[in-house]
Amino acid sequence: FRKMFESQNGNFQAFEKERDQFRDRYLTWDYLADCSGILSEMHARKLGVLLVELGGGRAVKEDSIDGKVGFEVFKKVGDEVKEGEPLIRVYHRSASEIENIKATLKESIKMVNPSGIPFKKTPVLREVLT
Repeated sequence: FRKMFESQNGNFQAFEKERDQFRDRYLTWDYLADCSGILSEMHARKLGVLLVELGGGRAVKEDSIDGKVGFEVFKKVGDEVKEGEPLIRVYHRSASEIENIKATLKESIKMVNPSGIPFKKTPVLREVLT
């Protein structure tokens, strides 16, 4: 999250300072791996819809964007993960959003290979067509 923020010329220290001022209004919650294995899927559309629902995006062009909500992603697809390790941190406004956040992340993030069988990464690009 920080790397993305700073790559767009954002002042992360100012962001953190402002976030600290609103600690009562903005919450964080970590989604932890429920088993060890390989992170096999992070459904981008479902995560994007969740972000809009949290206020961090627009459903229609007139909607305002709350730049203080969002995700901090700790692992990417193909990474080995241990049970209990944080996968994503969610920045949100209300404790009432937690159930929706949990359900969406559980549906959007998949793990495979909890048995320890070696995982073979498949290439992202199979061939170039000309």
